[in-house]
Amino acid sequence: MSRNLRLGSRFGSISDLFGEQSESWIRKALYITKLKVVSNMKKSNKFGLNVGILVLLIGSMIIFYKNYEGMSSSQNQSIEIYTIDTEESRRLLFNESDIESYNWNTHEIEFTSTFFLNIKNVKISDGLNIEGGSKILKCANNERFALFVNNKKIYEGIFEPPAYSSFLPGGAMITDVGTGIAIYVNYGDDPRSNTELYESLKQNELLK
Repeated sequence: MSRNLRLGSRFGSISDLFGEQSESWIRKALYITKLKVVSNMKKSNKFGLNVGILVLLIGSMIIFYKNYEGMSSSQNQSIEIYTIDTEESRRLLFNESDIESYNWNTHEIEFTSTFFLNIKNVKISDGLNIEGGSKILKCANNERFALFVNNKKIYEGIFEPPAYSSFLPGGAMITDVGTGIAIYVNYGDDPRSNTELYESLKQNELLK
């Protein structure tokens, strides 16, 4: 039997949630409570009182569990896209707070008005991205990017090559579409329909 106190398979052990120091403190608190209940049962014949103490203890643990569950489910998850050509030049392009909506069927991303206010001299796509890259994100063609969810890299890709290029890479590519971008795949493995990304978008209420 595991030595860790369990809160259910969904959350794992208390040490996983709060660290070993907190687990030790909770173990001590439960042990002291147990001693008090046993002591009361030995000193008193008032069975109802002892049952009441046990019910109070169990009720407190249930309330703690429910409060943690609510707190955990309400935490927004991070979504970030970086350039990754080199560690020195790596920069954040946008995160979940910049996204107005994400179309899961087409993988098109619309940005918020605040996002555009923070970008100087932004150019909106006219539908013809001959030079490739992204004018909105100010990234050159064939520049590489990586998408992260909760600081975990989900997949990498490149910015669209120019239309006149004979180079046609596989995998995920970013291109400008109106006031946003689209992530598409010409051929090869399609990493876009990732479960962790979907759940994070859903949690942040960004799915369209």
